[in-house]
This record gives sequence, structure tokens and C-alpha cells, in this order.
Amino acid sequence: MQQPPLSQRIKEIETELGVTLFQRQPRGVELTAAGQIFFDHVRITLAHHERALDATQRAARGEQGRWRVGVPPTALFHPLVPAVIRAFRNSFPLVSLTIEERLSPEGLERLHDGQMDVACLRAPLTKSEGAVIHPLRVEPMVVAVPTGHRLARKSTREALPLKELAGEVFVVYAREQGPAIHAATVAACLTAGFTPQLGQEAPRVTSALSLVAAGLGVSIVNPALYAAVPYDPHRDFRAVTVAVSAPTVLSVHPSIAVENVEELINLIRSSPGRFSHASPGTGTPPHLIGEQFRLSLGLDLVHVPFNGAGQAVASTLAGHTAVAFSALPAAVSLIKEGKLRGLAVTGRSRAAVLSDLPTMAEQGHPEIDGEGWFAFVAPTGTPDEIVMLLYREITAALSRPDMSEKLSALGFEAVNKTPEQSAKFFRSEGERWTAVIRSAGIKAE
Repeated sequence: MQQPPLSQRIKEIETELGVTLFQRQPRGVELTAAGQIFFDHVRITLAHHERALDATQRAARGEQGRWRVGVPPTALFHPLVPAVIRAFRNSFPLVSLTIEERLSPEGLERLHDGQMDVACLRAPLTKSEGAVIHPLRVEPMVVAVPTGHRLARKSTREALPLKELAGEVFVVYAREQGPAIHAATVAACLTAGFTPQLGQEAPRVTSALSLVAAGLGVSIVNPALYAAVPYDPHRDFRAVTVAVSAPTVLSVHPSIAVENVEELINLIRSSPGRFSHASPGTGTPPHLIGEQFRLSLGLDLVHVPFNGAGQAVASTLAGHTAVAFSALPAAVSLIKEGKLRGLAVTGRSRAAVLSDLPTMAEQGHPEIDGEGWFAFVAPTGTPDEIVMLLYREITAALSRPDMSEKLSALGFEAVNKTPEQSAKFFRSEGERWTAVIRSAGIKAE
């Protein structure tokens, strides 16, 4: 009599494996020990198979997987972008979002190359082949003018006719980084009846505003980037610990013929308006220390902000900005290799990783003193026992010999201030740097 197909298949599997899976009994069959193990693994395999099918179908519907999203460097400061990201995460919790900061042309290029799934752009596309465009918002632009400019006295609530800018020098977005905004600015001026005088090009909004503040022209920018910070750092947080600090280092391109701070000061004074200094961005510790340097010595030195320490140091490395103020970790390897010439650190003592580099105080300028630091805070209302637990765990981790060695090699130093010491430090640092910010006319971005 012919065996049923299932029995035949079981027999084939047993023959293939060389084991007996079932023990035949008069009233049925039961699994052998080997059969039980095989059965358990098959059940797990089938479960994985079902999950794989479900995940594949979810991914095909866009409900699972990974999306790569490109945004301009300043987009995350705009209320729209974080709101969209938050809504997407709530609707599709199984989709992992990878956020990449890219200028619009680079984001569009990566989108066309398949290296990015979505790109948020700030200006209309001149070429949109292969891309589906969804306009999200149309916003008015504002004119940024230097303090004391004739238009600075106008009410900010009044619409400004573009023709009032006829005769002004425009600080414009660089053609390479922002061709659409550059072209739109020129086209708008032509429509208003005048040809704009194009001055310095800037790669980013922060750079444009810095050049405007230096009196090099006016610029048209998006007002949504400069909304007030929605929290009070003293009211809404309580200190846990100031954990680590790193001095700022003053460095120059090797082609600048100076060997110390005094020689740099004399060189800048000999050519007013010629030199600029790079920083990781407006309001960062290196920027504030650079302004302290400029103000205390009465120097004509233009600040050029970048999007991070790496770009600031790279600008000086390439010779675009002669001077750089940056956190020591960003420049230490380049100084050691001789690609940048370090002139001074701004801490109270020399950095262990560059022990031959003198401080500002050692070179006769103790007033130029400041460090970048990293701290831990908790929401106001966090119980004391939780704050102290966090403080103890953080300081214990930073006190380990291996951690101390790694921090020192990068140019950092463990600080480990208590919560009370940290709170006092926050207040004193706030008062100290607020004075510099007001003197330099720095505006939050």
C-alpha cells in the first residue's frame, strides 16, 4: 500500500539527516529526542520566516526600515522641521530616521544618486529631474542690516519695499552653495527696478549675518531661524555636574609669519580689516573668546562662523581664514603635525597634550581666558537623591584611569564639579560672557 505524501516526506528527511525523527507506536507516533530538537528549530525558523515576510511587507509600505533625510544645517532651528520629524516618528515608530546636514545642492545630488530618500530644501529647484517636489511653506524674508544703518530705525512690523535697498551692497549666498537663493535675490531686485550691487558671497546664513554685522553690506534672510529660545536655562534646569573642559586654542595658517601672540597682534594692527578669524559658529565658546581677544585689544578682526569646529579648522588649514579659535580637541593633531601653528591656549594652565604651547596669560594677556566645558543638567524638580546619584556615577566614570587617559589625549580635562559648584559656575559664566556678547553685539541665531 502506498504511503501518504506526508509520511513519504518525513522518511526522506530522516534519510537525508541519517536520524530517526519519529518513534512509531501501535497507536500513533511520537518524536524522538533528535526529532524534538529538529522540531524546535523548525518552529523558530518558521517564526523568523513569518516575521521576515511581515517586515518586508511593512518596508514596502514605508512602515518599517530606515529613511535617510537631508536637511540644511540651520533647518533644525526652524519650528517646521522638528515638528514634521516628531509627527513622522509618532505615525511610523518602526522607521528609523537618519538625519544628515547637507546644503541644498549637496542634498539634491545625494537624492539623485540614491544615497538619500528625502531632502528638505530652502529654495525652489532649478533642476528637478527625477525628484518629486512637495512645497511645504512659503515665508516672507527679512533684511539684515548693520547696527546704525538708516533702515535699522524702521519698525520691524512694516513691510519694506525692496526698492529701498537700491544702492546697497548685498552680502549674498554663494552661487555654489545656494544658487537658487542667489538667483532669486537678483531676480527680485531686478523686478523691483534696480540691479543689486553684489558684494561678498557667504556659504551660510550665519556667515552672511556676521559679514553684515561687520558692515560689509545687507542681506536677505529667513526670519524663522532666529526665534527666541523656548526655555530658561536657570529656571528650567538644575545642575548635576560640570564634567569636562577643554581650552580654546589660537592657531594660524603656517604661511602667517608669526610665532607668538604679540607678533599676531602687531600683524593685525598693521593691516586693519585684512584678517579674519574662523570659529565653530556664532555664540560658541571659541567665538566668544575670539571676540574677547578682539575687544580687549581693539583689533580690526572679522569673525567668520562655520558649522562646527571641523569646518572652522579646515578653513584655516586651507588658508581661507588666517586665524582660528577652536576647541583644542579639534586642532591638536593638526598642530602636532605642523599643519597649523598653535600660538596659545586660553586656559589657566597649559594643556597636557600640548605642554610646550604657552597660555595667553604667559604671553602677557591674562584677560583672555576661557574654556569650553560640558555639563550634565536635569529638569527642575528632579529629586535631590536622583541628582546626587547621577553626580556620583558620572564622576566615578570620569575618574577611571583609562577614561582620564583618553580625555587627556584629546585635550579634555575632567572637572567633576558638585551640583552646588556647578550652579554657581553657570551663573558666573553667564554674567561673564553676557558682557562680551553685549559689547560685541552678538545676536542669537
